[in-house]
Amino acid sequence: MDGVDYPATNNGDGTWTLADNTLPVLADGPHTVSVTATDVAGNVSTPVTGTVTVDATAPSLAISTDDLALAAGETANISFTFSEAVAGFDASDITVVGGTLTGLTTTDNITWTAVFTPDGTGTAPSIAVADGSYTDVLGNLGTGDVLDGTDGFIVDLVAPVVTFPDVSTNDTTPALTGTIDDPTATVVVTVDGVDYPATNNGDGTWTLADNTLPVLADGPHTVSVTATDVAGNVSTPVTGTVTVDATAPSLAISTDDLALAAGETANISFTFSEAVAGFDASDITVVGGTLTGLTTTDNITWTAVFTPDGTGTAPSIAVADGSYTDVLGNLGTGDVLDGTDGFTVDLVAPVVTFPDVSTNDTTPALTGTIDDPTATVVVTVDGVDYPATNNGDGTWTLADNTLPVLADGPHTVSVTATDVAGNVSTPVTGTVTVDATAPSLAISADDLALAAGETANISFTFSEAVAGFDASDITVVGGTLTGLTTTDNITWTAVFTPDGTGTAPSIAVADGSYTDVLGNLGTGDVLDGTDGFIVDLVAPVVTFP
Repeated sequence: MDGVDYPATNNGDGTWTLADNTLPVLADGPHTVSVTATDVAGNVSTPVTGTVTVDATAPSLAISTDDLALAAGETANISFTFSEAVAGFDASDITVVGGTLTGLTTTDNITWTAVFTPDGTGTAPSIAVADGSYTDVLGNLGTGDVLDGTDGFIVDLVAPVVTFPDVSTNDTTPALTGTIDDPTATVVVTVDGVDYPATNNGDGTWTLADNTLPVLADGPHTVSVTATDVAGNVSTPVTGTVTVDATAPSLAISTDDLALAAGETANISFTFSEAVAGFDASDITVVGGTLTGLTTTDNITWTAVFTPDGTGTAPSIAVADGSYTDVLGNLGTGDVLDGTDGFTVDLVAPVVTFPDVSTNDTTPALTGTIDDPTATVVVTVDGVDYPATNNGDGTWTLADNTLPVLADGPHTVSVTATDVAGNVSTPVTGTVTVDATAPSLAISADDLALAAGETANISFTFSEAVAGFDASDITVVGGTLTGLTTTDNITWTAVFTPDGTGTAPSIAVADGSYTDVLGNLGTGDVLDGTDGFIVDLVAPVVTFP
């Protein structure tokens, strides 16, 4: 045996025996045996060789599964892998907790398979084979094994729970974070329909790293977050919104009164495109006055009162770029309210003039001067106000026919102008005198009855001063008229000399042959026999008996 001779016993019955325990302890494995026999005559047999294979090692078992963590509704394929072929192993040797084992089968008595189905109670699963519950083919008692939670074998019926708070940010590729109640679950964040794997931090939170997302446009973006635990349970998706605002806020400064007169104030509005942070009076630069009472109710619109400093300095209210932010931190753009916007302080009232007017127009146009091309002009006639036109060239006009029909005589006129700042001129007063009545004429003589050789002084007496009257306007019959003269254009005189023919004399001025100084056409007159104006060249004849 293994090269060492051991005498055996010839049992005399055709067999030989090497007694038990004659050999030393043999190690597991094959051992070479050679047997020879020598008869009494000394003849030696041909050696016969063979092998003694020793197997004194207990068989072992490893129980494994193709799915350590089972979710609701899942099953697992269980493998029983022995170190060698075994005998006497069946389902009765297996202790199952938290479910059932079915379909135990083998093809080689070394590897056995079955299907484990959880019982749905969430009980921690266990599959066990006890020591000594089977043997190998040589009868060595086998060692058992257990597959349970210590190996990570679990049944998990509860899906993880995730949260995601809505986010507002000025970061166009923001990091996102939320909570997760399972430290080993995988988390997937879906933004605008695209999936991004997030990190489970193992401390109850998950994170999608900064700059993982592509650049997001301003506005809302839909977010959905799901988590899957190691058992495969999927959380209910939680949805939220990432709102991106990377646009700088803007500002418009305005006023309720662009042109301020002496003693006036203006309400100033600071209107931002969105709610802002960090804005106060220290961010405002004021020239030409003071700003007081800055206040807001919504951090979007702020109001204050501007009071000019009385020096006439051109006013300016300015907020610089970058002096404030929106609530997400975007630096804002500024604005300036000044003279380029028409914002002025004007302490000087305009000056108007109005010359007295005499006219035969009963609805006359009126005009005068104004030293401010943008001021408004109001003309008051007989106590009634009429808006006039500022012609922008230093004159103003109240258009013809604006006034009602004015009676003959004087009418009081007052003119005021108000500039865009509200300064009101000192009123200037004057008079419009209307004369729409035709002048009249009376022709008279200092001697109605002329004898031979006499002349008469003729008077042309007008109701008012006239224009355009001369000798050519007079028609004379029965004599001549000479020396027509006047000192006041009202009364004219001349000398009438009969022509000696005895023709009935007549001196006439036709209607419309003259006007008064305002152009009203005058009415004429005739001095003739109907007035007793005669020439008598025949002396009376008397008798005396």
